[in-house]
Amino acid sequence: RSDEDAARLLRSALDAERAGRVPGTWLFMNGADRARGALDVEYDEVVAALRDLGQTDVARVPFNAADTGRTLAAFVTGTASLGATIEGNRFSAGAIVDNLTSLGAVPQNFAPTGEAQVSIARWVAMGVAGVHGTVEEPLNNCFPSRRFAVDYAEGATLAEAYLRHMPFVYWRNLVLGDPMTAPWAHRPRVTVTGAGEGETLTASRVVTVVAEPPDGAQIVTTVLYVDGVEAARSAGDRVTHCLAGDGARELLAVAQIAEDQGAGRHAPKGWTRVRVTLRGA
Repeated sequence: RSDEDAARLLRSALDAERAGRVPGTWLFMNGADRARGALDVEYDEVVAALRDLGQTDVARVPFNAADTGRTLAAFVTGTASLGATIEGNRFSAGAIVDNLTSLGAVPQNFAPTGEAQVSIARWVAMGVAGVHGTVEEPLNNCFPSRRFAVDYAEGATLAEAYLRHMPFVYWRNLVLGDPMTAPWAHRPRVTVTGAGEGETLTASRVVTVVAEPPDGAQIVTTVLYVDGVEAARSAGDRVTHCLAGDGARELLAVAQIAEDQGAGRHAPKGWTRVRVTLRGA
């Protein structure tokens, strides 16, 4: 509904990435009626899968439009109207939401006031990282499987979590949020030695990038970029490069784990940034 709300989506994503987790309850609320509860049958399996991933704060509850006072990592339900349950709860940075109802993302729901059914803009204003709704009557078979929450907890990006579980290819669907955020991702740990953040170098210096994989996975690519230009690459977990010259430099080191390794089905990158100044190096 505002530029501030749009920026809030990005802040939520970035804050969650920095934290590496999304605190709070994964809340699965039964639909308010039979049509909007069409996917409730998936809840028990999803709750069990999240607990298997180590998420202990997971709950399935009856529909209650006045369920408040919680801190939420995710909220899934189905209803045409919802009272204090949106504004009466705290949504953690990185939280994701879906509400199975026909008109959550119709254009009038982004006006300063008023809504048709439950506006997804209300969740954006509360600081979630991702929310799904439909822009016109879609019938109830176009909504993402509730397993989208499991993918997200496994380490999928927000885009992968929602879009992989849509029965059709974007049939009147709208997902709002930073598509690349993945706060639960098991990322490689990347370190740079030989030059420190903010350091001034008065002689040439060899820097070394080392990538440590998570969960016993294998690093398949390590790349060092200097001012956005690839300077060195290896097919392993280590790369070196000699810095020389004059001026400010931004070093970005990125490592990728193998696609068929690591936790779950997701193979994220890890990275670190170092900024230095060269003077007659």
